[in-house]
Amino acid sequence: MIHDKLRDRSPGILLYGITAPRADYSPEKLAEVSRKRLERVQGLPIDALILYDVQDEGARTKEERPFPYAATLDPYTWTQEFMPSLPFPRIVYRPVGKYRPEEFSAWLREIQERGCLSVFVGAPAPDYPMRTPLAEAYRIRTEIAPELPLGGIFIPERHRELGGEELRVLGKTESGCSFFVSQGIFDASAAKDYLSDYHYACQERGTQPRHHIFTLVPCGSLETLRFLKWLGISVPRWIENELSRSRDALAASMRLALETAEDLAGFCAEKGI
Repeated sequence: MIHDKLRDRSPGILLYGITAPRADYSPEKLAEVSRKRLERVQGLPIDALILYDVQDEGARTKEERPFPYAATLDPYTWTQEFMPSLPFPRIVYRPVGKYRPEEFSAWLREIQERGCLSVFVGAPAPDYPMRTPLAEAYRIRTEIAPELPLGGIFIPERHRELGGEELRVLGKTESGCSFFVSQGIFDASAAKDYLSDYHYACQERGTQPRHHIFTLVPCGSLETLRFLKWLGISVPRWIENELSRSRDALAASMRLALETAEDLAGFCAEKGI
């Protein structure tokens, strides 16, 4: 169980991530999509299922979004209704700023009772109006759902650009986070820069490093690649060349993702992460 691995700091957590269907689907389309997704995931050898909550990040950048934003159903509510037979825990992403404190508190109590985990997500843009700020969300969780395993986000590209990501992660650890999930990783070098700084910061503070889970994203088309780059994911030129010139971009991206996974797992093992 992922709860045991997090508590014991055991390596080898494997997750699978999905998004909820679009909110404008007809009841028939929604039922069909939900059935297919349940069939896809229920037999996977994973520790937990990550449920992403898709936000409109258009205000984050002035670049035109490659795909138009489409609102999706609430991922937790969707799986409660359409996937009640899921055989493993759920890790629910939660953009805390969308909810008033009383709504957020009630939701936390419910998912703790159901054995879920959560990853709190802050503002998608600096001027986003937050009903519940991230710091307040951490405080509420400590007060009313202290047994809820809590995750945070780490972004190697932000560390390369601004620095200090290891300090942000250590601060989230003090706020109750016991694991961290990256955005999509294509640039192992940027991830290693962050991991090295995090490793030595933990040493200097006498802090045990927390679990780091790397998100590996299959990419089957140039349109998807442009969207990933729009999201702020760093794609090294050599990988972009490989994918854009491959006869089977999806197979090539899967091969590269596995190589990245082995590379980062080995690096983390050396650092005790």
